[in-house]
Amino acid sequence: MKRIATLLLVVLAVIACVVGLYISAANREPVVLDLLFWPAVTLRSGLLVVLAFVVGTLTGMVLAGLAASARIRRQQWQTARSRRVGE
Repeated sequence: MKRIATLLLVVLAVIACVVGLYISAANREPVVLDLLFWPAVTLRSGLLVVLAFVVGTLTGMVLAGLAASARIRRQQWQTARSRRVGE
């Protein structure tokens, strides 16, 4: 079940990026990002949407990896503890 949910999330992320790219091609209005201590950057608004999708996807992948590693460590700790108690 978890693998199906993970696959569904990956498929949804890919679809979101494709939709963002379509919006980027269709929407050519420039957006000026005036960053502190950095020159102003002009991006197309659609490209900004695509970048938001990419950042969201990468953040989700990092958080999922951290959660998985924490779960694995917890399972290893519980296994080691049960072996010590059983001895």
